[in-house]
Amino acid sequence: MVHNIKHARTDLSGIDFVVYGHSHKYENRQDGDITYLNPGSCGPRWFTQPVTMMVMTIGKDRSYSIEKINISPILKRSGKYPPQKEMDKLIKSIIKDMNTNRTVDQISERNRVEKSLVEEILQIYTTHPGIDIDGILNRMK
Repeated sequence: MVHNIKHARTDLSGIDFVVYGHSHKYENRQDGDITYLNPGSCGPRWFTQPVTMMVMTIGKDRSYSIEKINISPILKRSGKYPPQKEMDKLIKSIIKDMNTNRTVDQISERNRVEKSLVEEILQIYTTHPGIDIDGILNRMK
């Protein structure tokens, strides 16, 4: 296990797995006999990366399975939305996508958020001409 894959030792003979982070990008790839694993970023969203984590189960017979868990949709958690700065960027992006004639499904996928959140933002935006981001945030459930 190493923070940055660039710092992994060069001689990996006898190594089955290399687990690393740093890039915040999920990865599960095989290179020869070695499996390289990066669980992604499980904390606050890092730039536009999805928020992911990984669960690895190793059996007694040395078999293993790896499950990618995507927790990136921005949802209300404990009754709270993400910080306002993040919500401001998200709302701007959703409105921009709507103005380029993308569907709700496409907008949801592009912004890695739940479809219901996109629908809520767009409903407020389209039914309140001239509304700004603060106005949208104030009207959100």
